[in-house]
Amino acid sequence: MNNRWTVVLCDDLEKIRTHLAPRPLDRRTPLAGRLGQRISFQVAVRPPATAQDRPPGTPSVRVTTVAAHPVVHQVGMVPVQVPTWRDHDEEWIDDIPGLYPDVLLPVRPDELPSAGWNAYWVDLHLQEPGEHQVQVEVEVSGSPVAVEQVPLRVVDSIPRPSRVAHVEWFHADCLAEFYQDDMWSPGHWRAVDSFQAAAADMGVTGLLSPLWTPMLDIAPGRYRTTSQLLDLHEQDGHWEFGTTRLDRWVQGLKRHGFTHFEVPHLFTQWGAEATPRFVVDGEPRFGWGTPATDPSYRGFLEALVPFLRSYLDRAWGGPVLWHISDEPRPEHRAAYAAARSVVADLLVGARTVDALSDPSFLDLVDEPIVATDHVESFLAQGHPARWVYHCVSQCRAVANRFIAQPMTRHRALALHLHGHRAEGFLHWGFNFYRTQFGRRPVDPWQETAAGGAFLSGDAFVVYPGPGRQALPSLRHRALSAAWDDLALWEAVAEVHGDEATRRLLAEDIARGFHTPSPSPARLHHLRSHALTLVSATARPPSGTPSSRHRKSP
Repeated sequence: MNNRWTVVLCDDLEKIRTHLAPRPLDRRTPLAGRLGQRISFQVAVRPPATAQDRPPGTPSVRVTTVAAHPVVHQVGMVPVQVPTWRDHDEEWIDDIPGLYPDVLLPVRPDELPSAGWNAYWVDLHLQEPGEHQVQVEVEVSGSPVAVEQVPLRVVDSIPRPSRVAHVEWFHADCLAEFYQDDMWSPGHWRAVDSFQAAAADMGVTGLLSPLWTPMLDIAPGRYRTTSQLLDLHEQDGHWEFGTTRLDRWVQGLKRHGFTHFEVPHLFTQWGAEATPRFVVDGEPRFGWGTPATDPSYRGFLEALVPFLRSYLDRAWGGPVLWHISDEPRPEHRAAYAAARSVVADLLVGARTVDALSDPSFLDLVDEPIVATDHVESFLAQGHPARWVYHCVSQCRAVANRFIAQPMTRHRALALHLHGHRAEGFLHWGFNFYRTQFGRRPVDPWQETAAGGAFLSGDAFVVYPGPGRQALPSLRHRALSAAWDDLALWEAVAEVHGDEATRRLLAEDIARGFHTPSPSPARLHHLRSHALTLVSATARPPSGTPSSRHRKSP
C-alpha cells in the first residue's frame, strides 16, 4: 500500500482523470510564451492509499516565479452523459459515460480531494522577459510533500491579437433562466458582463447580439425567453426604436475589446419559412404564424434595417455580420431564396453571412460560413470558404470542442485555420443551457449533453458559477491557446514571410481540416520554434494593442 502523496507536473495538453496516471510534463522543453501572454500547466496530486481510501489531509498548491502572476484553479469533474457516438473515430480520451475533467474552479482548500488523481490548473500571466524558473510547492495540512521547479522562457515580444475573427453565439436568455433573474435586471447585466469577459478572454472577437430574441435552436411553434434589446413602438405604420439597453450592450462589447457585431437572423432557422417574434409596445408581433414573405413584415424591415445600419455605423463603427437564415438544406432552397428576396435590397453593401454545408446555395448566400467537414466540397466548386464553423455534426476526423476529446483536438483547430488561410470561425454554443430545440432549461452542472441530443460539451464552453460569474473550462483554455498559436504564426509570417510559417507547419496543415491531431510534443515544438523565430524582433510601438488576457479569476 502506497503511503506517500504522489505529485506529477503535466502540461496544458493533458486531461487528468482520477483513475489513470497522467502523462508527465517534458522537462526538456521549457514552459514558453510571449510577454503579456497567459500560458498554463498542471499539477496532478494523488493521495496515499488508506484502509478506507479516505485521503489523509487536504493538499495545497503554491506556485511562485518572478516572471509571471500565477493563478491556481482546481479542475472539477463533470458528468458526461454522451461522450461520443458509437461509430466514432480514434481521437477520444474515452467513449464511456462518466465523470470527466472540464470546469476550472476556484481552489477550495477545506475540501478533501478524491482518492485518485486530482488536477490543479496553473495559469501564468507572463510579465518579465528572460529565462526563469517556476517553483511548485505542494503541502498537505501544512507539511511539504513535494517541491518542483520548471524552466520558463518569456520572449520579449508583445503579442497582437490574431487576424482570424472568432464569433460565438451568446445566449443571454440562458443566463436569466439559470440565475432566475428578470431579463436585463441588474443581476442579469452582471452575469452578461462576466460571460462577455470570459468570451473575450477566449479570443472571441464577436458575439451574437440579441437585438431581438434569436429564433435559433427552438422547435417550430415554440419561443425562447424574450431577450430583445431594442424597444419597438409603432403607431399608424410609423416605427420608433429605443436603444437604451442596446447602448449599454454595445458599450459592454467595446469595453471588453470585441471587434465584430453579429445581428440575429432575420428569418427562422432551418428553412427560413417564418419570422422572428418581436415585442412591439409590450405585445408580441410576427413569429411562427407570420410567413417570411408577409407584406407586413417587409414593411417593418423597411424601417428596422435602415435604422440599425445607421445606428451601428454610428455607435459601433466596426464589422457587422447580418444573417438571413441558419443552415438551409436543399429542401429549403425556394423558401431561403424567397426570404432573401424580401430583404436583399435593404442589405446592399452590408456583410451577409450564413452557415452552410451545401455548396448548391452558393448563388444565394453572399458569404458562406462553411462546415469544417464540407470545406473540400466548396473548394471543388471554386469557393475559398474563408469562414468556417463546426457543431455537433462535425464529430469525425475534424477538430472540435467536446469534453471527451483530447486537448490536442481542440488546439488543432488553429493549425487548420492557419493552413486554410481562414478569415473567421463561428460556433453556436458559448453558453447554451437548454435541451435540443429549447424544450426546457438544463443545469449544465448536471447535464452536459443538451438532454442527450448533443455530444457533451457541444452546447457550452463556460459554466455559470456562484455570484453570476462565468467559470472557464479546459476547453476554454485550449481555444484561448489556439488563438494565441494563430497570433504567433502570424507574427512569424510578418518577420520571416508567409512561406517560413508554412514550412514550419507543413506536415500539420497538409491534411486541411482533417485529423489526426498533432501530438502534445509536436504542438510544444511548434510553439517553441515559432517563439525562437520571433524572439529577436523588436517590441511593437507604445500604444499597440497587446494581449487580450486578463488575470484569471
